[in-house]
Amino acid sequence: MLPPSQITLDVECSDWKEAVRISGEKLLEQGYIEPRYIDALLQNIEENGPYVVLSPGFAVPHEGLEAGSIKVGMHLIRLKTPVSFGSEEFDPVEFVCCLSAVDH
Repeated sequence: MLPPSQITLDVECSDWKEAVRISGEKLLEQGYIEPRYIDALLQNIEENGPYVVLSPGFAVPHEGLEAGSIKVGMHLIRLKTPVSFGSEEFDPVEFVCCLSAVDH
């Protein structure tokens, strides 16, 4: 269960990049990740497609351990208006849960 401090509701975003950035920035503010982690998230999705969209309306952006993860954490945002990640099967995405991990 996520504590309320790890959930932000009715976030306004214009696209998937902004949604990923905002979700990641919450982890950055709390010391879970380094700034480069967010850049790595965006680059990975651009290069590999919307693999982070795991089910209808739900994305879990995450990155490798060497990309700037400091400690285990999650931050969930609910978008005011769902956005497309380019996932034909699961778009539009309403929930984005950024994940940082320190081991496999």
